[in-house]
Amino acid sequence: QSSTTKVFQHEHSSIAKNHHRPTSIIMSPPIMMSEKEDIQIPEDFVCPISLSLMRDPVMSRDGKNFEKKAILDWLNRGNVNCPLTRQPLKPSLLAPNVNLRLKIERWRKTNSAPAME
Repeated sequence: QSSTTKVFQHEHSSIAKNHHRPTSIIMSPPIMMSEKEDIQIPEDFVCPISLSLMRDPVMSRDGKNFEKKAILDWLNRGNVNCPLTRQPLKPSLLAPNVNLRLKIERWRKTNSAPAME
């Protein structure tokens, strides 16, 4: 396994359901923003659920960051645990991560990445 590939264990993965057996989601190497440029997105800026650059990051009590829409969709599908830590999780335990959002916005401007919507 290459050093740029990261495996996340999920008890209830939306990608593969194996009746209570843990499944793995493999995060591919950093996402490229453009075919013309090799701009790599820092791993901390990528949502572990959607595997996309976060626009509205939220943090769980155990310090895991997610794109708000992705984690709320995860919870609305009946999942009651964090997809990374398997600790109990509900929407009220998520807080906006303003610091991370500002870092992502700064990174976008520095790398001439498309503006956030």
